[in-house]
Amino acid sequence: VFGLLAELVRKRNGLVVPELRRARLESRLAADARAAGSFYELYVQFREDSLEAAEFGRLLDATVNGETYFFRDAAGLRAFADEIVPERRLAVGADGVIDVWSAGCATGEEAYTLAMVLAEKGPASFGEVRIRGSDASPAFVRRARVARYGAHALRDTSPERRERFFHLQ
Repeated sequence: VFGLLAELVRKRNGLVVPELRRARLESRLAADARAAGSFYELYVQFREDSLEAAEFGRLLDATVNGETYFFRDAAGLRAFADEIVPERRLAVGADGVIDVWSAGCATGEEAYTLAMVLAEKGPASFGEVRIRGSDASPAFVRRARVARYGAHALRDTSPERRERFFHLQ
């Protein structure tokens, strides 16, 4: 049944769910499978759900990693701000805007981090940049839109950045 679930996710979302995620998927969906009668019956339900259905969203939630926090990849962020965005400035579209897509950004920390890194460089460095985040998990996207984060998400965020970019409660 894992193979059927993995293939359903691949066909509908293009995400490959490797065998090593089997135990995680089974543990995350165990209660749903009990309620449905079996993992196979749960698969049948998911197969009949639309891509936007909350039930299918639970399958996607069970397949993705979801590990995220602000400023997670310092070297990658430096390359983004110092090399990638300036290079893209040279090939900017007719509207003068650089579009950035943060795919698989879970609950939004990566997309918001990109915005903060660019803000630190100063707007004159890049002109207008439009950042969009997306994730396969509908629940993660809803959480990203709310943009409320706890200490765990801020674990690699300096006190200076916390003060500048966050409203702490």
